[in-house]
Amino acid sequence: MCGTSGGFYLPERQLRGGCRLRGRRVRPARLPHNGHMSADESLLRQLVDDYRAQCLWFLRDDYYPVSASEREQVLRAIERYGDLTAFRRVNEVRRWLSQRSSETSADC
Repeated sequence: MCGTSGGFYLPERQLRGGCRLRGRRVRPARLPHNGHMSADESLLRQLVDDYRAQCLWFLRDDYYPVSASEREQVLRAIERYGDLTAFRRVNEVRRWLSQRSSETSADC
């Protein structure tokens, strides 16, 4: 089922390890308004690309997480289904993302 926003619907289904993916819309990734990615966004995209077949096989080929909750869901899947290297890389990406989060909250 294609929608007007360019995403598609994933039906509810059982995934490996008992994890459930509930029916939801998946949006194609959008670049920031200036068209450039930050270093942490680039690291996250590279991680997603490297582990898409092994850990994220249920997502579209052009899907990249946009919101903080989507990022965390993808990182948890890679951490759970990936190898030791994936686990370490997820922690590295989380450190980068937390730095950006801290900078944003410090600007108040």
